[in-house]
Amino acid sequence: MENKLVVRFLNGNLIKGYSNNFQPEKNAFHITTLEGDVKEIRVDQCKAVFFVKTFDGNSGYEEERRFNDPVPSGYRKIRVEFNDGERLVGKSITYRDGRPWFFLEPADPKSNNDRIYIPMSSVRDLRVALY
Repeated sequence: MENKLVVRFLNGNLIKGYSNNFQPEKNAFHITTLEGDVKEIRVDQCKAVFFVKTFDGNSGYEEERRFNDPVPSGYRKIRVEFNDGERLVGKSITYRDGRPWFFLEPADPKSNNDRIYIPMSSVRDLRVALY
């Protein structure tokens, strides 16, 4: 399955493109950029990998940072703060203490992000609670 990705790197750069070999347990994956170049992405250089609905997004839209709908059984409500100060709120079924990564699904159903792969190495603070 080909995924639309926006990869944000620890150094602030980003790449938009498509990937069909992203696997969270792997150390690297390939992305075909919008310009058609194929690049290998090392996960240890990523702040986060955003699985997006569109590449354009809406920079003027401010996402809700609370849950308006009940969270399904098995999910945890999470607020994450990255090392660069960015904060996200969402739910996760893959978050576990000691795991080096997890996926976050945004609290706001209107978000352009379907889910976000977050390496714990890019996280400054993480709270599991009700928001």
